[in-house]
Amino acid sequence: MVNAFAAAPREQFVGPGPWRIKSPMDLAEYWTTDNANPRHVYHDVLIALDEWRGINNGQPSLWAYLFDRLDLVPGEQVLHLGCGTGYYTAIIAELVRLSRACDRSAVQAARLFRNRHSTSPWQA
Repeated sequence: MVNAFAAAPREQFVGPGPWRIKSPMDLAEYWTTDNANPRHVYHDVLIALDEWRGINNGQPSLWAYLFDRLDLVPGEQVLHLGCGTGYYTAIIAELVRLSRACDRSAVQAARLFRNRHSTSPWQA
């Protein structure tokens, strides 16, 4: 699973930095990273996608736990509803080598479309 997370560059799914971060240790407030260095997005934190609506790119440790519980195997087909920007769908795609995703939010769908049409190696 570590390789699947490593294959999907999180900074490509959370917009340009600096980022608004919500630590699981203090869910009351967001804080802003001091620069746009991608190292900031590789901590076990929530990253704001739409702070005012409370929409975040989820906490990696939670998603790793959930993926482990699903016992995903190569060749399975996965439909990820409510995929947001597609970051965790990209990780699922690495685990099963095939996935589909959709999100009802036009903003999130536009981000997903942009990410799906990038030249990243994990995107077929």
